[in-house]
Amino acid sequence: MRTYYWLLVFIGCLGVENGISQSSFQLGLHYSMGRTFTQIDYSQATSENLGKKGGLAVPLGLEFAWIATPHLQISSGVSITPYVVAVQHPLNPWRSSVDDNFTLFQIPLDLSYRLFDQRSSRKNILFIMGASYNLTEAYSGATGGSSRNVNMGVEEGSSYWMPYRVRPGLNFSLRWGLGQETKIGKQDRWALQIFALYNQGVGNIWEADFYMWDESFPDDVRWPTTYPDVMPEPIEFYDLLTSSASYFTVGFKLMYTFKRRNPSLRQEYEYN
Repeated sequence: MRTYYWLLVFIGCLGVENGISQSSFQLGLHYSMGRTFTQIDYSQATSENLGKKGGLAVPLGLEFAWIATPHLQISSGVSITPYVVAVQHPLNPWRSSVDDNFTLFQIPLDLSYRLFDQRSSRKNILFIMGASYNLTEAYSGATGGSSRNVNMGVEEGSSYWMPYRVRPGLNFSLRWGLGQETKIGKQDRWALQIFALYNQGVGNIWEADFYMWDESFPDDVRWPTTYPDVMPEPIEFYDLLTSSASYFTVGFKLMYTFKRRNPSLRQEYEYN
């Protein structure tokens, strides 16, 4: 039994060594754009009029990939992602949403599986899955606004106030997607990948509260006063708006391939 065991180990090592000797590497850049996702906890809210709205995520970065086998690729790198959190304000007559934005620094580790043999196919389908470590700078702030108008001699108004904070702690994302790869050039050195990717954050990285009033802020109160301290009871209050840095994007990668020569072929050429 032990003989068969060591024989299988030997055959496995030969397969790994053969894969590494024929492997190649890629270096390139990626760019994508898509929609962010915000969560609203209505369990403690005084109403449900505040709505979710998609913000904008724009990941841009460098990527290094190891093509371990003709079908399997492991990649990592660094990505800078401007990220916008947005909610729909039902009483806001001059803006469609209330936004905040921050920047994510992401270190992804992705595993891509090519459907066809990478050596013989100029076009390929890729299945992508992986994870990302997310970093951001801690900060807090607030945004607010107020409107006032007179309708048939009656003064009307509306106001909102949203204090927010970013918690940079330990934050990960799980990622999966689908792509198409096309080789460019006669030597197949360049490859263009078009992909769609969903990034699901694990743990909240952004939190906020939201206050709404059906009257305008007092004239003698100026920014950056904490408006809930000088205003009456809000008509609506939401104490838990969150974002876990989740987004869906569509983009492209432009990769240059560094191919490793096969030593046995070089020796045969020199011998002849």
